[in-house]
Amino acid sequence: MIDRIKFLKVDILWILLFFFMLRLYGIDLPALETMHNWRQTCVLMVSQNFFDLDWRIWLPRVDFAGNLSGITPMEFPLLNILIAGSYEIFGENHISGRLINLFVTSLGLYAYFLLVRNHFTPKIAYLSTIILSVSIWFIFARKSMPDTFAASLVMISLYYYDAYIRLSQSKFLVLGFFFGLFGMLSKLPMAYGFCLLLLYLPKCSEHKKSIFLLYFTAIVMSMPSFYWYFHWNGHLLETYKFSHYFLGMSLKQGFSELVGHWRFVLLRFMEDAMKYIGFFLYLFGISLAISKKNKKLLAILVLTSLSFLVIMLKGGHFFSLQNYYIIPYVPVMALFVGYGLNHIDKKWLFYSLFFIVIFENLLNHVHDFRINPDLAVVLDARKELDLIAHQKDLILVNSGDNPSPIYFLGHKGWLAHSYEFEQEHYLDSLANLGLSYIVILNKGFGTSVQPNRGNLLIKRQEYSIYQLPKLK
Repeated sequence: MIDRIKFLKVDILWILLFFFMLRLYGIDLPALETMHNWRQTCVLMVSQNFFDLDWRIWLPRVDFAGNLSGITPMEFPLLNILIAGSYEIFGENHISGRLINLFVTSLGLYAYFLLVRNHFTPKIAYLSTIILSVSIWFIFARKSMPDTFAASLVMISLYYYDAYIRLSQSKFLVLGFFFGLFGMLSKLPMAYGFCLLLLYLPKCSEHKKSIFLLYFTAIVMSMPSFYWYFHWNGHLLETYKFSHYFLGMSLKQGFSELVGHWRFVLLRFMEDAMKYIGFFLYLFGISLAISKKNKKLLAILVLTSLSFLVIMLKGGHFFSLQNYYIIPYVPVMALFVGYGLNHIDKKWLFYSLFFIVIFENLLNHVHDFRINPDLAVVLDARKELDLIAHQKDLILVNSGDNPSPIYFLGHKGWLAHSYEFEQEHYLDSLANLGLSYIVILNKGFGTSVQPNRGNLLIKRQEYSIYQLPKLK
């Protein structure tokens, strides 16, 4: 049955469809937004290599490892596999990564609605789902990144596990297992959500067999992820000698870094998750749950907060730097916002706060629907580089740690900071490793720099291309 909420009289599925359609704007644009283009191109180049080279999915590879193979430790590449598979059907495109993520995230949002509705009220579920839809999830749902993708798979898994406990049908146990397996593999931090399975412990006497099977399958479900992240990734690093993906730090170091960057850590919750009004409504919801002694909500708060604290500690200062690290916790925040809004009796205040949160979030996402023109010059550089270089020629780009230009230029090679070009034997050392061309980007990804070696072939206001003579 499609749920209707009287205060708006709009089906939740229509709301989710509206947000889905809204995010289709610019869905075909290359991953050249100002924010997190580097993270998207890391995903896309792995997909591209599956498509161009081979389908050995256990050996994901990137393009900025110079003359090495580029095989590197990373998340299990489920999203990358789906993107590469779409290339086989539709050809190479900019849409697949964004659209696959958007579709799966939309399913995850509906699973979230159903899960909250089953344990609270339809109105709380409705409000919480809309708040989650316009939160940081809104924009990351249309990026070629595995964060909301993996979180949504976990959400769907939790819904099916819950359905198994309520209805005792084995098909829900199987579905919960597989969605959870792929969600955890796709992004290990999303596994923290399975701490909510502990909420079923009090039901052991009533559903002893079901609870046992639930926890047994959850343990089995986690084994492939532990193998991939804690054994296979170590093997890839040891064998292929290249690492780029951050895979966590010690809890002690993470604690020290979080304390040292506490202001930025606070901003992840106050600003990035669902903006300021949303954050204060989250605090309001918590205070209400405490005052009303809502044991279920408080249990959810304690379990998820303690579990997410481990994720924060493993992330350290990266949590304070990258806003997408907050994504796994935002569904919890949205639940408390929905709970708080549900208890506001004055209509004018309810509607004011509800729509302020929506518009405050949506307006702050507008900039991400267009590409940065300073970054887009790399597409023009690609056209000219293709006329003078062979596909297998290795290149060097002055984009620092950002691999996006390597991806869009269509070559493998190295990344460099501007100061490295001033080092006396730096270019000679790369020439010995097979470097053929240097691409200098004067804006966007890099700043103007003059290589101490190389013949200038193309000079434009935005970029220059040099050919490096072979060393004798």
